[in-house]
Amino acid sequence: MIETIGVGVPAFDGWRWHGWPVCLTAVSGTVCALLSAFLPADVLGNLASVGTLSAFFLVSVSTLVLRITQPDLPRKFQIPGGFWFGGMLIPFLSAFSAAGLFSQATIPAIIRVFAWMGVGLVVYFSFGFWHSRVGLGISTGGEPAAAGSKAAKA
Repeated sequence: MIETIGVGVPAFDGWRWHGWPVCLTAVSGTVCALLSAFLPADVLGNLASVGTLSAFFLVSVSTLVLRITQPDLPRKFQIPGGFWFGGMLIPFLSAFSAAGLFSQATIPAIIRVFAWMGVGLVVYFSFGFWHSRVGLGISTGGEPAAAGSKAAKA
């Protein structure tokens, strides 16, 4: 995910080296180093575990939802076992096991992960709101800009 954060942001476009987002990698590495300098190892370990479990759970549930709501959607890869075993049972079992492990986490770790998730969602949607092609009135796919957009007013 961090590879796509800087795409289209003028401040980060010049910092790519062989397609790698050098600046964003350096910034995220610095933030991780600072957190590890000031937080106890058990807190960071719990945050990493609970964060990974929540991401794994969300991916598993999303896979199930897409298999049910859009079964004919082209897939880049397929799990062996067909629709019921590979497409339904494996994602269900992975979501169930992630939820089971998540239930064993400490309450402060869960609160911290959801707080970080909230901060991330605010940043994500704020950036999308202020930089979306539709909001800026940039034509998408040959369609004219919307009547109320900034480009249409110019």
